[in-house]
Amino acid sequence: MQKLLQFLLENLVSQPDEIKIEHEAEGDIQRFNVTLHADDYSRVIGKRGLTIKALTDILKLYEAKNEPDSHSRIFINTQA
Repeated sequence: MQKLLQFLLENLVSQPDEIKIEHEAEGDIQRFNVTLHADDYSRVIGKRGLTIKALTDILKLYEAKNEPDSHSRIFINTQA
């Protein structure tokens, strides 16, 4: 799932070299902490958070298709 998020972010931001993703798994919670170039945060978050919500939904669909028995809660956090 982290590779999928990396791919999506690389095609969304203007500075793909500066993407860093840390994955934390805790029970049924999966958290992706994303660090980006300062100019790319607004692109990833989007108006009213719609872009980052769409990225989260894509990861949930990916998990549902590849691991039907898993029902993780997925969060994407952006860090400065």
